[in-house]
Amino acid sequence: MIRAFAVFALIVGLVVPVMAQPARPRVRVAQDRPVDVFWAPSIVTLPSVTTLPEGNLNITIFHAFGRVTDGPDDLFGLDGAANIRFGLDLGVTDWLSVGVGRSRFDKLYDARAKAAALRQTESGSVPLSVALTGNIALATEADGVDAVGSLSYASALLVARRFGDRLSVQVSPTVGHFNTVFAQEVDGEVQTPENTLIGVGLAAQLRMTPCSALLAEYVPVVSSRSDGTTDALAVGVALDTGGHVFQLFLTASPWATEQHVLGETVDDALAGDLRLGFNVNRVFGL
Repeated sequence: MIRAFAVFALIVGLVVPVMAQPARPRVRVAQDRPVDVFWAPSIVTLPSVTTLPEGNLNITIFHAFGRVTDGPDDLFGLDGAANIRFGLDLGVTDWLSVGVGRSRFDKLYDARAKAAALRQTESGSVPLSVALTGNIALATEADGVDAVGSLSYASALLVARRFGDRLSVQVSPTVGHFNTVFAQEVDGEVQTPENTLIGVGLAAQLRMTPCSALLAEYVPVVSSRSDGTTDALAVGVALDTGGHVFQLFLTASPWATEQHVLGETVDDALAGDLRLGFNVNRVFGL
């Protein structure tokens, strides 16, 4: 009996002081969230490092009018030949998105994918955002070339960083390839396109207010270039309304696919040959 009481007293003596200790406050560990580098999956014509969250669907409309320098007779390009691309992109996971689109020029159908390799974090533990992107496009306008010959491709490495709360910068080495190209005579000279082109996309977004930002984009070709082509240049403004991101811009390239931006841009931005255009991005949660 005495032993049982002694054991009981020992247990109480050990347990009661522990129970009497004040509970330790729970410490919440702040999540190291990814930085919102760009507002939309595209900047102007180039893809951005931004990927769609899993299960989100982004409907895009790209529209580039004729040249502003065509003057008042063509209503400064609004009456000119315009290229329009309708696209759908789906966030398969938070780091992978896929999409399809159709452009008016060349009656072009394209499929594309983007995968995020790194995402810049608020703490700075990951200082950069890095993504890989690629597309394959099929020109269906009748030109006597079979389906394989009508294919073109592009792939790019996207490296971006947001500095502070306002400035985002991206560098994107890009390779484009056309299975078939056509030489053509212009002003008595034969111009020969290149099958494969290499360029470096340079882009920036400067936030002016929580809902507006300035955009700039320059895509110099650093390899042998197609005769008669120029480097694409674009400037614009982005407006974030919460559900939509509108991008209004002036661009030298009417194309929304990277290989065509490299190999089919013929207007000279420095000579004022710019086109008014816009992008509409609308995201839906599925």
